[in-house]
Amino acid sequence: MKSNNPTRYHVPMPPNDRQRAPEPEWLSDVEQAAWRSYIRAAGRVNRLVSRQLKDAHDLSIEDFGILAMLSESEGHRLRFGELCRLLCLPGPFLTYRARRLEEAGLVERLDCPDDKRAAYLALTPSGASAVVETAPCHVASVRRAIFDHLDDDQLTAFAEVMNVLDRALGHDPDRECDGTIGADGQG
Repeated sequence: MKSNNPTRYHVPMPPNDRQRAPEPEWLSDVEQAAWRSYIRAAGRVNRLVSRQLKDAHDLSIEDFGILAMLSESEGHRLRFGELCRLLCLPGPFLTYRARRLEEAGLVERLDCPDDKRAAYLALTPSGASAVVETAPCHVASVRRAIFDHLDDDQLTAFAEVMNVLDRALGHDPDRECDGTIGADGQG
């Protein structure tokens, strides 16, 4: 059941219909509760995992994601563009994080022999060691934050919902993660 009551947002309405924007399809009470629970839970999970990685290993959650993706890739290297797509990170943010990881000796930038405009980000031996040392903390944090609280049926439903959202919001390894969604819900 949809709620047509915009007053829950306490938004002042324009004085006359001529200035009024089209009426949005307001969230139902169930949708609103789900949305707010998602926002709170996602923020808490992110903060918990981030804090534990930072405190124990001086890595951000994004840093660990970069290192983990490189450790799983062939030759322990990926082009910057591919890494942006896989992690759904904007290019400038990845460049900033890569510079920090490079200064720490965990990654190195390599020229791409077949495309002078492109560059690889490669895991160094120190970076590989950091992944091995950090992974148990990461897994324990994720388990503590999410999976310890779900039974098998909830885990299956959670995985299904995340896959639906990933597909609907444009998961496509061959395209940039630009946050756009098509009219059909596809990115």
